[in-house]
Amino acid sequence: YYHRGEDFGAVFERHAVLAAFAGVVEKSPLPHGDGRSNEIVVTRPDGVAFRASHCNVASIAPRLLPGAPVAAGEPIALTGNTNNGGFTMVSGTHLHCNLQAAGTRLGSYPFAVEAY
Repeated sequence: YYHRGEDFGAVFERHAVLAAFAGVVEKSPLPHGDGRSNEIVVTRPDGVAFRASHCNVASIAPRLLPGAPVAAGEPIALTGNTNNGGFTMVSGTHLHCNLQAAGTRLGSYPFAVEAY
């Protein structure tokens, strides 16, 4: 099993999820969830996007609707356990993050290591 992006083990609704960079909300599961993994996508002016998944709707900042500006490092949600539209990640709770550009998901591990 392999997918592009990183999965970080986390306790649900315990850790802040921060915007990787400044940009505009392209996609948000608000107000009722997306029926999947509650993707939040923030896109920079150059088209590079940061995607965070599995946050519970109740913990996502209410102002994060499509078109809303986001500052680098701004808290956007708490880690969650949403998958397939429900609270289903009991033993494998994690935050999924990835970068994407021109519709292609990019491996973000080198950037995570550099940031750390």
